[in-house]
Amino acid sequence: MIALLAAVALAAAMTEPKDPTRDEMIAAFKAAELAISAADLAYANEITLRLNSGKPYDTLLALRRLRAVPHLVDAKVLSRLVALASNTAPLVVSAQCLQLVKAGDEGQCIGTSLAAETRELLIELDRPSDLAQAILQRVAAVPGSAADLAPLVEPAFGPSKVALLSLVRDAKSVEEQGALLLLASEMRCGASDVETAMLRPFLSSRSLEVKVRAAAVIMKRSDGCDHNAAPVAGGARQEATNVLTDALTREQPPSVMNDIVRLGITASPLMPVLLKKLDAPLVATVQAFAAMKYRARPAVPRLVALLDDPRIAPLHSEILRALSAIRPSPEKARGSILKVIQRTPNVLPEAARALADIEAPTSPSEFEYLNRLYRKQCAEASRSPGRRELERCEGLVASLTSLGARGSHAFVPLE
Repeated sequence: MIALLAAVALAAAMTEPKDPTRDEMIAAFKAAELAISAADLAYANEITLRLNSGKPYDTLLALRRLRAVPHLVDAKVLSRLVALASNTAPLVVSAQCLQLVKAGDEGQCIGTSLAAETRELLIELDRPSDLAQAILQRVAAVPGSAADLAPLVEPAFGPSKVALLSLVRDAKSVEEQGALLLLASEMRCGASDVETAMLRPFLSSRSLEVKVRAAAVIMKRSDGCDHNAAPVAGGARQEATNVLTDALTREQPPSVMNDIVRLGITASPLMPVLLKKLDAPLVATVQAFAAMKYRARPAVPRLVALLDDPRIAPLHSEILRALSAIRPSPEKARGSILKVIQRTPNVLPEAARALADIEAPTSPSEFEYLNRLYRKQCAEASRSPGRRELERCEGLVASLTSLGARGSHAFVPLE
């Protein structure tokens, strides 16, 4: 019996696990790290292949997967992400959405783009210096990409843009300078004296694009950008105003007006020259007033007069959108908006939106007329639905619901 117990004790001692030594633990960790690194590399390579696949939904799902494993975003992947920030083609949100909607209603599922999802990911990464470097490399290689990358300037460079403006100064070509200044135009309003001093020499550039964009940055940075804030006065601001006024007075390429539109409400000092351009209006001119919002109210009489002119009917939709953005008092625009609907019924979505945005009252007969037009146009659209028709009718429902509620008019949308 004693011999049996001794044998059992000996067997237990032989099978009892030994604690690993220090060297064994180090070796085990290193082996695990190598295995995980290899797996990460393989996964990152697969994700990169998907990002470069040219198949939008492969790329979309790869972007979403990267949000769960952001440590896989190396310099190569980051460079590809910055390039994707220019792809604004609309995409369906998910397959689940398509499975839930009725046939013909697929447009309801469109609600994202590679650009939108890429920007969200790049901001979530919270790697400003890496992002800044990738943006600069992209702009140097493709100067035309600057406008698409502008929304990423703040996350990449922070509120102070001294470093970015230093790069403008040291740029190797006027094309690169112009692209970097376009990035700088996304600065928040309010500028330091140092930033203004760095921008001022570019007002004398021989390149029209550099000169105009430098002036635009000064205009934006020297303005309070607040409803109640008065613009900050200063010599540089006046110089910039003069540069932009001169550019607008002469025959210039469309890019100049596009830069003015990007100024938004801070373009208000250019009101006199922009009003003169309404003598022969272009879409971009009207868009500049829309971008100025409440500060463009002095232009409302001219815009309303253009709305009454049937000779420029192709611009009426744009003018209606501008009135929606400016939001004048109802009595200044209501009558002209109703008349343009009667002359040109196809502007109904923009006109109804404008009436709703300026909080215009409508009589029962006026509202009934709008309702009839809506039902006719959207009943016809439902027979061959597309994304654009769907958006038009959804917008009309929102506008007529608002107008109906304000005037206590009954409104029932089409099924």
